[in-house]
Amino acid sequence: MDTPGLSIRELDALFDQSPVAMVFRDRELRARRTNAAFRQLTGISDEAIIGRRPSETYMVGCVMDMDVVERTLAGQVMSAGVPVVGMPLEQARDGARRVFSWSAYQVTDNGRVLGTVGSLTDITGPVQAAAALRQANARLDLLERAGSQIGTTLDIHRTAAELAALAVPELADRAVVDLLDSVLQGEDPLSADPDALRFRRVAVRDAATTAMVDFAVGDLLARPATRQPMAAFMRKEPLLARNPAEMRQAGLAPGHVQALLDRGLHTFMVVPLTARGVTLGTARFGRAEQPAAYDEADVRLACDLAERAAVHIDNARLYTREHHAAVTLQRSLLPRDIPAVAGLEVAYRYQPASQAAEIGGDWLACRPCPGP
Repeated sequence: MDTPGLSIRELDALFDQSPVAMVFRDRELRARRTNAAFRQLTGISDEAIIGRRPSETYMVGCVMDMDVVERTLAGQVMSAGVPVVGMPLEQARDGARRVFSWSAYQVTDNGRVLGTVGSLTDITGPVQAAAALRQANARLDLLERAGSQIGTTLDIHRTAAELAALAVPELADRAVVDLLDSVLQGEDPLSADPDALRFRRVAVRDAATTAMVDFAVGDLLARPATRQPMAAFMRKEPLLARNPAEMRQAGLAPGHVQALLDRGLHTFMVVPLTARGVTLGTARFGRAEQPAAYDEADVRLACDLAERAAVHIDNARLYTREHHAAVTLQRSLLPRDIPAVAGLEVAYRYQPASQAAEIGGDWLACRPCPGP
């Protein structure tokens, strides 16, 4: 028993009522028909597409070269009869970014090529979810590497440089670390003057070939505690600016803001370096080449990295203080004057037992005076 074929009317209904966005093109790749799902998904009216080839059609906000679509249809689908499956197509419409999966295949009738049918499926949700998962995994990887790449020595400058090197370019295009000058002297950070905080720049890392020149490593920076971002520093809170307007309102000196904007930075954050309840300095991260502005997840990541680095910096500070104390004690025990002893020649020397630690190992020697 033969199965009756579908009528033209039934085929029209299938095409028009399909929830999948579709467009039919003839052998010259000119659009002859679209369905409602296509018009609703793309925002393209029949007046804007019917009779036009892909390269002649403007898809609202489309960031994909429609010439590529046309060449693919002509060379792969029409000429070779090979379908296109799942090619990504991006569109920015009404301020929202969407991702489509585009497929196209050849339509034939008893071996005669009639044209092509293309379809679009909105896959924005899965793509965004996959991107978010990749971003989360990258953040976890960065935190994992921080455990082995930050704090490899008891050197404050080296630890600060390791933090900046880890952050660039994955988290930032530019990173700087400023520490209270008292920290570098091994002193208690709380001894700093709260009205005029004195910082020393200890590390700079910039992804740009020609880095921004504002303050160099070793420069001393005096900053009023009442202005942002120092007010946030005193509260042990991060500061986030996600656009040039917020950067100008962040309380930085106008010349400094302009230098950041000239560098191309469009978003930046300042996070405190806090260990054992005491803030030792700040780490600043900014993006220029990376288009995405920082979000709250980035701030949490930066704070986690800064906290890990701060513990190592504080350990180095305590080591520096104890080291200075030990050296001072050692040198204080050396005799200031050598007493004259009849018949003896006396000499002494301070010789550290360890060149790295510079402590331990006095030498005192006596020998009979040579006769006259």
